[in-house]
Amino acid sequence: MSLLKRSIQINSDIPGYKNEEQLYLLGNLVRRLPLGSTIVELGACAGRGTWTIAQNAPWFSTVYAIDWWYGERVFAGYGYALDPSARDSKEYFLGFVRDHGNIQAIQGDAKDVPFDHRVDCLIIDADWGHNKNNHYPIWEKWRPRLNNKALVIGANYYPDKRHDEVKFADHVGKDVGNLEHQHGIWWCRY
Repeated sequence: MSLLKRSIQINSDIPGYKNEEQLYLLGNLVRRLPLGSTIVELGACAGRGTWTIAQNAPWFSTVYAIDWWYGERVFAGYGYALDPSARDSKEYFLGFVRDHGNIQAIQGDAKDVPFDHRVDCLIIDADWGHNKNNHYPIWEKWRPRLNNKALVIGANYYPDKRHDEVKFADHVGKDVGNLEHQHGIWWCRY
């Protein structure tokens, strides 16, 4: 296998919300970033997407995974392959991703967490449930940190089910002048 043409790596054994199609798409999107990229994932959950991002990120890249990790919210009943006995905690997350030296876990609110780096890829995946999301303050905080041609990625682009997420993605797309979506994932270039 050529180092330049390696296949997309996913780990669907990690509990999480993204299905395999979404993970492959996410891996393919981050693979196109420049070497040494700064990648910020807002809403890491148990690490299913984070693992895929880190595994497929270009060499010398750093993935900053930012999440509340409440510690009390139980995953039962949500999404794909979530462990019903698991707690939403940073330790639970780290148990799945600790072998990746390019992941930095930051616990806190995406709207308030201090962050001084320029960003090459921003992944907005913080999800409080159907019609409960307000990503606009997050976008206002993180937009000034984006490098020219930064990749912005989001989840839950389902026009028939997730009007809040679609409206936000369309807002970002109009803001930056482009938007694509597939398999419930949306992305654009800043």
